[in-house]
Amino acid sequence: MQAVGGNASAASISNTQNSTQSLNVINYGSSSGTACYLVSWLTDSTATARGYVFFNGSSGLINYTTSSDEKLKKNIADSHSASSIIDSIKVRQFDWKETGNHLDHWFVAQELHKVVPHAVTPGDHEKPWHVDVSTLVPLLVKEIQELRARVAALESKGK
Repeated sequence: MQAVGGNASAASISNTQNSTQSLNVINYGSSSGTACYLVSWLTDSTATARGYVFFNGSSGLINYTTSSDEKLKKNIADSHSASSIIDSIKVRQFDWKETGNHLDHWFVAQELHKVVPHAVTPGDHEKPWHVDVSTLVPLLVKEIQELRARVAALESKGK
């Protein structure tokens, strides 16, 4: 790592296929012993951070973030209903082959990929498929909003 000022050090890895993409690892330290560690992904020529993994030693919290700044977007509008998507997601129970541990509520990546492809990173015959459950949160919020609106409408009819 190279020094970037104060008690910080940093390393950067660039994509050899696309020089506008890079991964930065930064270690911010402080004299009080509270350390903040940061990994950021830069994916465009303006060096805009597209995501972070951040640890704050004083709070003990880890944040996994994705850029969502208004200035990075265009054509912003209310989203469509999430109900049919939510209804199509299969929540499964299963046992892990390796450990035998049981999960009562989880997803099978290949099944979820058919419904919410951006939540899944496909694998192949050697590498397993992966699910990023955090990408389902906007769908869940939309569904909760829709349910609350329906409940409010039913409640107002009952008055």
